[in-house]
Amino acid sequence: EAHAGVLAEVRGLAEAARVQVAAEHATQLECIAEAHAGAMADATRAAEEAAAAHTAVVLGMEEGHAAAVRSMEEAHAGVVAEMERVASEAAAAAAAAAVAVEETHAA
Repeated sequence: EAHAGVLAEVRGLAEAARVQVAAEHATQLECIAEAHAGAMADATRAAEEAAAAHTAVVLGMEEGHAAAVRSMEEAHAGVVAEMERVASEAAAAAAAAAVAVEETHAA
């Protein structure tokens, strides 16, 4: 009977220890799951912020490129206008010279 009593007590202690270990294991798993969820949320947030920053950089580059193209187009138009003005003046001067030559020959 004493042996049976000790055995029952040992079994009870073993069962209590098993229950305690299972509870601690469950708590640890919950902590791990919460930490993992937090880490995933942080990683997702960081990825979203990086994507937003990348988008802002790309938009800035596109705006800068468009401004540079407009500036080059304006500069090109100015150069073309100046070349046309100079060509027109040269043509007028050549026409005046031709008239002067004809008048000189006629005289």
